[in-house]
Amino acid sequence: MPYGMEDVKLDNRVRTGSNVLDSMLDGGYEIDVITTIYGPAGAGKTVLCLLCSIHVARSGKKVVYVDSEGGFSLERFKQVCSSMSQDYKKILDNIIFLKPTSFAEQKKSFEKLKDIVNDRIGLIVVDGWSSAKARTYMKSI
Repeated sequence: MPYGMEDVKLDNRVRTGSNVLDSMLDGGYEIDVITTIYGPAGAGKTVLCLLCSIHVARSGKKVVYVDSEGGFSLERFKQVCSSMSQDYKKILDNIIFLKPTSFAEQKKSFEKLKDIVNDRIGLIVVDGWSSAKARTYMKSI
């Protein structure tokens, strides 16, 4: 099946990159809504972020990926792209990475978003927001 923008957006939804999840979510993640994915470490939260990011980026839209935990793995990204028959280098061309390591840096990253968000941005992923906040809090006590 060809992957054009029609495969990314459907009835105010952004497809997840998984047909099973899309079916469960009535077509994918809602547009213009904050969707929170939570669970224990190793549950697959980052993989869900990668799947959706790859799906949107391959359509030609830009993805802003905020990696607060440093959990982004290029090797894992290559594996997921390969399993979707995608060239990871072409996909990476459409992903903008922000890697804040503290809550203060994370705040600056969100301020940058105001300047870069436009109609070319198809998805914003914040991977590990609570972790950065927790680390900052723990350092302060």
